[in-house]
Amino acid sequence: GQGKTTTASSLLQEYLHIYGDVAVTIEDPVELPMDGSIGRAGHCFQTQVESGDFAKAMKQTMRRFPRYIFLGEVRGADEASQALRAGVNGHLVITTLHAGDVTEAITAMMKYASGSGENMDLVRSILGDGLAGVIHQELKTVRFEGKSERRLSLKWLFPGKQKGIRALIRNGKVEQLSTAIEQ
Repeated sequence: GQGKTTTASSLLQEYLHIYGDVAVTIEDPVELPMDGSIGRAGHCFQTQVESGDFAKAMKQTMRRFPRYIFLGEVRGADEASQALRAGVNGHLVITTLHAGDVTEAITAMMKYASGSGENMDLVRSILGDGLAGVIHQELKTVRFEGKSERRLSLKWLFPGKQKGIRALIRNGKVEQLSTAIEQ
């Protein structure tokens, strides 16, 4: 209801339009149609997860050698672990999850991934080194002049080459990222 999937899907489509290559979506359920050619050199394969088996869907995905993987939503340990593994193997992983803000999203990803048996220090290291960005969005209802409308509110964190931000994530000091997010 906040537009997360729409934003993530749009980002994936933009990558395919600009850079081409292969993308695979892993969704439960498939929400927006993207299957087929996108742009001049991009192609997307959409995968419906069967019986909640994200591991099986990920194995099938790897057979297509995708540059991009869109994991519909991280809801638990299995999805988070699969997202981290795909990222470690060089794929750009785009995913969504429910969180109240940017730091909650990073913390949730860490907790979910470590809940699958992954070592927390390893999870932090992978996220600290490999995280491209986090966008938190919320549709807020605002009233003015007797009318109400929904407006998009965004906060984000793109670590880039900022070693300090990456070190905070690696060391589990996510709560200290608020200054970087505000900047």
